[in-house]
Amino acid sequence: MTRSASQLLHAHVGAPSVEGEQTIPETPCWNCAGPYTRAVPLAGFIKVSLTDQNTARAPRSDWVCSACVYVRARFSPVPGRPPKEGKTQGGRFCNYTHMMCGNEYENASKGEKPRILAFLRKPHASTWFAAIADSGQKHTLPYAPVNPPGVAGRVRFDEATIQIGDWAIVDDMIALLTAGATKEEIERGQYEPRAWTICREELQAFEATHAPQRGSAWFRIALWLSQRDEETVQARMSAEKDMKAAKAAEEKLRGKAQGRGRGAAPHDDGRGADPPARAVPVDVPEGGAEALGSDPDAHAERGEAQRYGGRVGDAAAARPATPGPEQLSLFGGT
Repeated sequence: MTRSASQLLHAHVGAPSVEGEQTIPETPCWNCAGPYTRAVPLAGFIKVSLTDQNTARAPRSDWVCSACVYVRARFSPVPGRPPKEGKTQGGRFCNYTHMMCGNEYENASKGEKPRILAFLRKPHASTWFAAIADSGQKHTLPYAPVNPPGVAGRVRFDEATIQIGDWAIVDDMIALLTAGATKEEIERGQYEPRAWTICREELQAFEATHAPQRGSAWFRIALWLSQRDEETVQARMSAEKDMKAAKAAEEKLRGKAQGRGRGAAPHDDGRGADPPARAVPVDVPEGGAEALGSDPDAHAERGEAQRYGGRVGDAAAARPATPGPEQLSLFGGT
């Protein structure tokens, strides 16, 4: 019976002991179902830390192998991942991707996807496995399939077991990302206007070939593994910047040329100088404004010129108001 991924890795790091382990006849592990002769009672294991009982591979077993206890423990050191400066503890096994072929083992963080991709794509001369961590919160090693030698196989990706497919989709995803599309656009199959502008041919070719696979587990992990070529992207963005600057300079020159045909053009858009502001006319009587006098009777009779006169200062002058009360005609006569 083949050992599990956690058992193979446990043996590779020297098979360290765990608290409460016992030597037993070879028995399937409750967690990974691999055969082992060192284990701890299931009751004690569940009592300590277990929160994913539904993942048991051999639910009728009463033992959990020392390997699963070790890789699930908080304080078990991950090979090549010492604590960061100022820290006393390093990362947990579930925080990293673990890959092993025969006696060759390596791990990778989420930021080291090229290493994971390179391992998965190469031919494997011996039995191998890959337990790939995405969230960093899921135990993957106990459930990673162990594959026979070769290229094809299955891998564990957080909580999913995925069959590796055609690597051409990864190559095309990398090309499309490098051309200017985003992972969110590729995942949805809905592209923003910018993507249509700068990489129309690439996205149309990709959709024509790979759209039927969208939503599958293989499409999801292929997109997760794909990363754009940063050197090519920087060269493209630099070229786009230069093109934009050249276009702006050309438009500025065109505006100046149009301005010369109409005279001076102090504005960047070619418009001529603004005309001088016109003064607002103000009519002020000679001698300046007089002090206000007393208000005459509101019913005082006004002269003709007062009722129908022109502007202040015109030749026609108003008759003075009647200084005292006066009998008026009923029909407006004098």
